[in-house]
Amino acid sequence: MINWDLPQDAEDYVHRIGRTARAGAAGKAISLADEAGALLLEPIEKFISQKIRVEWAGDELYLAEIKPTSEERRRYAGGEAAAHGRARPASRRGGGRGGAEP
Repeated sequence: MINWDLPQDAEDYVHRIGRTARAGAAGKAISLADEAGALLLEPIEKFISQKIRVEWAGDELYLAEIKPTSEERRRYAGGEAAAHGRARPASRRGGGRGGAEP
């Protein structure tokens, strides 16, 4: 069983993990958590009175940030933004916030 997050309630964690061992069957449960979710581990460990083994993802599992090329930035700024409804209305261009229109 894979839990894509940790529940905020420790009893919910026990209920989820219990599903891996129905009728005495053996099983493994893996819970994924980001840094904020990892803060939920301590209350769960206190509730079940045991430590949960933690493994941090190695650097090889992370993707490098994908940045647009300079051509993609130019193309987006030059017209595709307007085509996708993301450009500012013509009446607001260059006018700034709250001031009179130029």
